[in-house]
Amino acid sequence: MRKIADQKYDVNFFPVVDRERELPVYAVGIGAGHEQEELTIGNWMGINVLHLHMTVSGCGVIYHEGKRYILPIGTMMYTPPNVMPHIAPAPGGWIDNWVAIFLGDLSPGSSILSLGDKLRIFRPENPNEINRMYETINRELTSGTLHGRLMAAAEAYRMICAVISCLEENSDESLTDSLVVSDAVNYIHAHVSENITLSDLCAVCRGISPQYLCRLFKRYMEMRPVEYIRKVRISRAKKLLSNTDLTVQEVAAKCGFESPTYFYRCWNKTEKESPAEYRRGHKGIFV
Repeated sequence: MRKIADQKYDVNFFPVVDRERELPVYAVGIGAGHEQEELTIGNWMGINVLHLHMTVSGCGVIYHEGKRYILPIGTMMYTPPNVMPHIAPAPGGWIDNWVAIFLGDLSPGSSILSLGDKLRIFRPENPNEINRMYETINRELTSGTLHGRLMAAAEAYRMICAVISCLEENSDESLTDSLVVSDAVNYIHAHVSENITLSDLCAVCRGISPQYLCRLFKRYMEMRPVEYIRKVRISRAKKLLSNTDLTVQEVAAKCGFESPTYFYRCWNKTEKESPAEYRRGHKGIFV
């Protein structure tokens, strides 16, 4: 169950039919090419459901146990039952595929149990094949037929097997570059009101070179570090404009812009309305 206060989103969740209860796994929710909103993944009221997310474009930001992680293009997140991370799109948006899979009564030796009870972020060996699995589950699950539901269950089981194989073959070291970018992203969000330089980011990213950091950002975030910093600052400015009575000059200062003039220049690159117009149209509704 996805919990979003006072909001409803068009996502596909399906009640269980009797024939599915005989299966070891079956899909109960699917989103293919989903424009991911900010939410907390719920615990399905105690039901034994795991989630698998995969980023198609943009980037997701995952908040779990006091830490922030990123889910860039081509990476997956395994969320076990009863683990409830908060997820949100990074500045620039997040398109993902996701599936919610019910786990039936598993025998003690079931390979599915090897997935573990911890949230995992990883890069699959064949992301195109995984994306085709999401599309198949979506097509079959939304067909409205029992045959489709059973085919979706079979594909969900196949996806779980692929994930297990990937996690067994790839150590966490394969995500080193992604974790470096996560360190930089965390620093940017924590120090967005300050002057942030490439040297600052390299220092918190294990001393890598500015050129390598820029390449990693381009690969995982589809933008340069300076562009991401600007997007985070504009996002913070929107929140302050909507929820405070600070002047535009004060907002600019609190968001790390060196001057109101530079703030307006950055704002106009991405926004069609002025800061004042944005405030009038969004007062009190930015969450």
